[in-house]
Amino acid sequence: MKGKYCLKALLECGKIGNLMRFVIIGIPQNSGRIWKNVLRVAWKGRDMPSLDKELLSQKLMELSKYIEELDSLRARSFAEYKKDYVKRHASEKLIELIVEFATDANRHIVAALAESSPPTYFDTFSEMNKLKILSKDLSLRLASTTGLRNRLVHRYEEIDHKVVYHSIAPLLENYRRYLVVVYDYLKKN
Repeated sequence: MKGKYCLKALLECGKIGNLMRFVIIGIPQNSGRIWKNVLRVAWKGRDMPSLDKELLSQKLMELSKYIEELDSLRARSFAEYKKDYVKRHASEKLIELIVEFATDANRHIVAALAESSPPTYFDTFSEMNKLKILSKDLSLRLASTTGLRNRLVHRYEEIDHKVVYHSIAPLLENYRRYLVVVYDYLKKN
């Protein structure tokens, strides 16, 4: 109940930016239906956010930089990867950043084109598929990397370094494809 009163006060003030922060803090990330309904109410009767191509291009350039940095850290063998803890930790952090920058870009695009904002990192890729920006195959591959990112960030369990090591090559390939697709989308629209 308290959340509804806070939401109403924010809507009356017209502070959409603050509303977004309230939603992230006040509503559990996994309650997607509530999230979508709150955002739909917030944007009803208002102009949808426009696609800021300059901001999006900056995000994509940073994403490209992180992809190349991760590629330069790739170990030749699992034994080499496991032994070099500095490269291993740097690789884990770069995986986190790659997923986060891509999902930030996704949220920006989806907010400009749809009436809702995806509640989870995974959902941002599904929404990009629904908007016909990403193919179903690519969106599923990219969405699966959000689970790896979550395990690295939240340390739900002990990190299986073999899983991370074997995830790097496909992750790099898929995010390079992502960059091409999103850059093409920006050129066309």
